[in-house]
Amino acid sequence: MRGQRPRYPLGQIKAAFADAARLNRTISAAEGAKALGMGEQAVVEVIARLTARDFDKSMPSDFDPATRQDVYKTVVDGRELYVKFTRDRQGGLMLISFKENDE
Repeated sequence: MRGQRPRYPLGQIKAAFADAARLNRTISAAEGAKALGMGEQAVVEVIARLTARDFDKSMPSDFDPATRQDVYKTVVDGRELYVKFTRDRQGGLMLISFKENDE
């Protein structure tokens, strides 16, 4: 079931991803940023500029339906990006997708 409101407060997301040296992200998210030509600082800047209007949906994880994932879509340099967050096993926020939107 898709949610119409974010599961994770945007302020918490921004705070969790404010330091380029400590990005909690998957290999897939890192590779997606690299494919876009974006380094760690660029990822931090994209996340810092997210707004409530960029929120697209909250959805269950394919692996664990009890775990929610919040999706944001934002335009950067003329490209719509797909940015997805969830909680990791320790309860911290994790960036699990950072790529050009292909939906």
